[in-house]
Amino acid sequence: MTLSNETFENMVRETARHLWPQAAYAGSTKDEGRERDGVFITDEMVHLIESTTSRGKDKAEQDTKKLARLAKTMQLKHPMKGVKGFFITRDEPTADQREAVRRFGDGLVVSLSFAQFRRQMIDSESYLECRINYQFGSMFDRDSESRTETPDLISPQFVTNSGQVIDVREVEQRLARGNSFVLVGDYGAGKSTALREIFVALRSRYYSNRQTGCFPVHLNLRDHHGQTNPAEALERHARNIGFQSPVHLVRAWYAGYLILILDGFDEFATVGWSGQAKRLRDIRYTS
Repeated sequence: MTLSNETFENMVRETARHLWPQAAYAGSTKDEGRERDGVFITDEMVHLIESTTSRGKDKAEQDTKKLARLAKTMQLKHPMKGVKGFFITRDEPTADQREAVRRFGDGLVVSLSFAQFRRQMIDSESYLECRINYQFGSMFDRDSESRTETPDLISPQFVTNSGQVIDVREVEQRLARGNSFVLVGDYGAGKSTALREIFVALRSRYYSNRQTGCFPVHLNLRDHHGQTNPAEALERHARNIGFQSPVHLVRAWYAGYLILILDGFDEFATVGWSGQAKRLRDIRYTS
């Protein structure tokens, strides 16, 4: 999918609002009759943004000059605040674009790709590397005695309520489009292993196309007995897998960057179950 420049600018502004929540209502503005992609003023900093899908050197020079002039104006208006300009590109900035920013930015402007800019809010690559090394639900390979690695498997298939048979790739594509699924199966049928395969597929999708920024997050619900706050669950999950910035994972969730996978609803049955079938249903429903 190719992003239009307008769509890309909106994505950058939305990320900036979550990155600098004190300026959550800021965005594009006009200064001296010229449109600016984003001006975000917090207690300590003035953040200025120009974003583009172009890979051209001329566009980089034009936007950098605009940012540098505006940064100097803001230094006069806000002498007690730091001022920083960001020239943000959809793809990795070219060597010519970086050189243009260096030449015309007067030390006030930095050049970043959108992935680098968004990493200030959430380092999704670090999360994905931490997560792949942590256990996935009740999955267990008896040959290697591993809860994180699987041998060569037959790729799972799923039957929908309408009787349609779909594979992991189809599930991955539908999840990326915003659809939701509930995976139902008998104990030991391989639900956790299938969810790991879906996670791996979404992880590969993220690495191959980072424009949208969405990435998968897989929670083992067995780790979250008694929790009622989603933010607390995400922070505990981050600590469990060794991800260093739990609050960043919560921030990314609020920003809509997570494709959430929850594994182990049936395992909530053991908490508070007195053996009564109705009580079991109530516990699962509440969970």
